[in-house]
Amino acid sequence: MPSQSKPTEQAISQLLQLPKTRSGKIMRRLLKAQELGRDEVRDAVLDYLNWETVANSAEAILRAMDLEQRYQISFWDAMIVQAAESAACEVLYSEDLSHGQEYGGVLVVNPFLS
Repeated sequence: MPSQSKPTEQAISQLLQLPKTRSGKIMRRLLKAQELGRDEVRDAVLDYLNWETVANSAEAILRAMDLEQRYQISFWDAMIVQAAESAACEVLYSEDLSHGQEYGGVLVVNPFLS
């Protein structure tokens, strides 16, 4: 495996721990990390198949609209937050939302900050 940047090492480490701890959701960027081999990504995805899936509903959209207005975030970010909230996640990993901010009881952690 080639030498990795510190943020990439942190992201890979957190990605590989998520199936064990079931402590949060992942971002697309973690799966796109070029340093992960195809087999590692496949194994991670197979682990995630056992996780609860949150379906969008009319109520979910209304909740996201409330979150969007309350926290002044984009609608799509609000949909992600409401999905984490409805799945009873305590932590949401994101580089796009404010690190350390709590949105409706869901704490945002940027995995790329040291």
